[in-house]
Amino acid sequence: RGSEGDDGPKGPSGPRGPPGPPGPPGYAPVYPGAQSFGQSKGVDPYMQYDQPLDTIEVYEGLNFAREALTRLRRPTGKPTSPGLNCRDIKEHNPDFKNGEYWVDPNGGTAVDAILVFCRMETMETCIRPSPSQFDRARWTKNRHGAQYFMGDINGGKEFFYKTDFSQLKWLQLYADGARQQLVFNCFNTDSDGTRLSLYNGDEVDTFRGRYKKSTKISSTDECSCELVKNMGLRKECKDNEWHSAVYDVRTNKTDVLPITDVLLFDVGNRDSQFGIELGEVCFS
Repeated sequence: RGSEGDDGPKGPSGPRGPPGPPGPPGYAPVYPGAQSFGQSKGVDPYMQYDQPLDTIEVYEGLNFAREALTRLRRPTGKPTSPGLNCRDIKEHNPDFKNGEYWVDPNGGTAVDAILVFCRMETMETCIRPSPSQFDRARWTKNRHGAQYFMGDINGGKEFFYKTDFSQLKWLQLYADGARQQLVFNCFNTDSDGTRLSLYNGDEVDTFRGRYKKSTKISSTDECSCELVKNMGLRKECKDNEWHSAVYDVRTNKTDVLPITDVLLFDVGNRDSQFGIELGEVCFS
């Protein structure tokens, strides 16, 4: 057999083969086309292969948006349409009167809205303590030294108010001023030295009448033996009768209030009793 010769010329192309199987779906940039008014939009190619969203999550998202739009339109103070505070409600509803309304100072959904008392003539947002009264009684037999009413005598940590930390902080931030009253009812008990524990952790001596430059404490004190003696209010300080000391706190440093406890000195004696009335704290 001889040697292999050179390649011959290329022949004509053969017939086209059958199509192959389809490949996996791919992604490519998609740009919105022109859309006329009333024309529905087609399926987003980026979403057609995603898993469906959870029904509860979709509902919560829609509910959040609906509540936000409702509030933008007009806060009414109802559970589904709370205001940021009472001023917000009053400005949108000038004819509204004093009463209980729902507010949501921290915004977001209305799930954590709180019920407050609105004093519409002054546009104050008032939070009530619970309880607000502590009965007149001999609360303790311990006569040794100063005692905090809530922390030492009443077995609690602080006075309780109908709000939570977040909502209270936002109320303080929105407000320019705050006020609160505490009444100390005394029976053979001297109120001298009484101190109020404040929300910011400080304490104020009720006798001095001022806390720093921002806070004033005015009082009408018929329980102070020193004042009874100096002002000649009655013959004897401890006369087996009930009297009262009223402390009004007003401040433009709003994180001072509410009052969280009261420090007492002359308690525990056999013939002494006392009671406390805690007023609402109002932010304006």
